[in-house]
Amino acid sequence: MTNTLKKNISKLLLLLFCFNSSLPLFAGTIKAGSAVSVRLDQTLSSNNSSVGAIVYFTVVNDVFDTEGNVVIKTGAKAEGTVTSVKAASLLGQAGSIGISVNTVTAIDGTRIPVQAISSGSGEDKMVVSIILGLLCILGFLMKGGDAELNSNTVIPTRTLGDFDISLN
Repeated sequence: MTNTLKKNISKLLLLLFCFNSSLPLFAGTIKAGSAVSVRLDQTLSSNNSSVGAIVYFTVVNDVFDTEGNVVIKTGAKAEGTVTSVKAASLLGQAGSIGISVNTVTAIDGTRIPVQAISSGSGEDKMVVSIILGLLCILGFLMKGGDAELNSNTVIPTRTLGDFDISLN
């Protein structure tokens, strides 16, 4: 073979390699309404959380496209927000906290919108507070229990639309 022919073949192979490696191997589609279970990464409390705070989750099971390919892996990250907080208060009123799950990260980095909410409430001690308050005025000062959402709480979510995912 001549040197010119060898150079041309090398250039062609290099061009083909570069062109092919930039294309996705396959684009999977995750359908609207697909189930994605996520686990809360930290414990949240009505005592120290604030509305709008970012909340982090981890995906607990692989999620597959319509062809059986994994599009969201176990361990992928998800994000949400604290949507409501009510601190425990006097007269035994319980605290409460609410969160929403907003997005889950697919294998190609696409942030898939999801929808789910979860909430918790503390122990209501109002009856005990009133009874004790009638016996002793200090009973009215009893606080209710703080609400907690424990880490490792699993929350089922659903995707909000169809999304194409690159699988390379």
